[in-house]
Amino acid sequence: MRVLIANLGESPIVVAGLVNVLQHAGQPVDRVEILYPSVESERWIGVGYDLLCAELNKRLPAPVIGVPLPFADACTRDDCLLFLRTLCDRIDPYEQAGDEVLLGIAGGRKHTSALMALPAQFYRCVRGVYHLHDQHEQSAAWQRSIEALDGMRGPERANWLNPSADRFTLVSLPFHRIADGPALRRWLGASSAESAPPITISPRARAFYGAIFGPGGIRADEPAEERGSPIELIAPLGESPMVATQAVALLRAAGRNVSGLRTVYPGQSGVVAGGAELLKAICRRAGLAYHAHPLAIADLDSAEAIRIFQAGLREAIGAARAMENQPTPALLISGGRKGMAAVGLYVAQAEALGEVYHTTITDPGIEAALLTRVEKERGGPLGQLARLMFLDELEHAMFALIDVPVVALRASSLAHR
Repeated sequence: MRVLIANLGESPIVVAGLVNVLQHAGQPVDRVEILYPSVESERWIGVGYDLLCAELNKRLPAPVIGVPLPFADACTRDDCLLFLRTLCDRIDPYEQAGDEVLLGIAGGRKHTSALMALPAQFYRCVRGVYHLHDQHEQSAAWQRSIEALDGMRGPERANWLNPSADRFTLVSLPFHRIADGPALRRWLGASSAESAPPITISPRARAFYGAIFGPGGIRADEPAEERGSPIELIAPLGESPMVATQAVALLRAAGRNVSGLRTVYPGQSGVVAGGAELLKAICRRAGLAYHAHPLAIADLDSAEAIRIFQAGLREAIGAARAMENQPTPALLISGGRKGMAAVGLYVAQAEALGEVYHTTITDPGIEAALLTRVEKERGGPLGQLARLMFLDELEHAMFALIDVPVVALRASSLAHR
């Protein structure tokens, strides 16, 4: 059996499109599981799930399985761990049964989508991690909200929730598969001291993945490790440049010496390139060294774009390692276009990066208001905007900085998919 596990946000049409595109690509799915927020503030996503479920059940051999999540998005460390634990609990039975699992990140909330690819390395049954690029993403004529879908008559709604595969581009995201993944999962989840695997696992990584695979539930604490050297933060850039400065501010508040910021971004996107220019000015005003790595792509929308993005990340990592003050390169997986987090994790693992971070604003309502404020102040005094973007005037409790340890592997421990 081939199973698609996808996460759902405001885009049920995209999840339906992923099912159709996979069939068109010769990978028809027998079952779909959908993880979605089930909280009052996101009740329309629940409506979208019901509409999508009713339509997919007409076309799939097995009924859709819904997996409600007790948060709007994974905005705290505990929520991230709970999401990953829930995702792995959904994968486990298919691993034991010898089924095939595909992970789809296209239609979900941004933080859950950023984490969706992380468990793939531990499972033999995961055969693909997919993003879906909508060629009409920016065209209002091709988009319909959940509210609009709910108000349609049956045949019209069915048409929208059965989109043509030609509308989308299927983007296969790279991941490393650990050759002894099942054994490593058991070791990471064991409460007793079993024989250690033949790879280096940091105490942070064992605590993080132990909370996902272990029987004891989520543990919010993590062991502290001495990190005295300066770091050069490497940040994929999307439409919100403040994510990068937010991460710098939170790292500094945690006692880290952030000596510089490097952004890797699609240089052919005018919006993203404009954000990079703003960061250049803001960092100069704040006295933070800044380096830009624009790439000859507009989005992560093809295998070639993924190759270029990987090369750009590796170039930035190499440039950081070659600096005279020898900073430690650290990767931020937040803030980029959807799919960039998964590729970032792949590169971080291959480059054996010791520090990978995810950052969030803990309240989605505050996030929308803050982004509106940043946009409003972009034309004002640069110093005022810099104070806002580096969180000087904001309570840090509104934000979360989440350490995502990468399992650094020897080549012999990898089984490329």
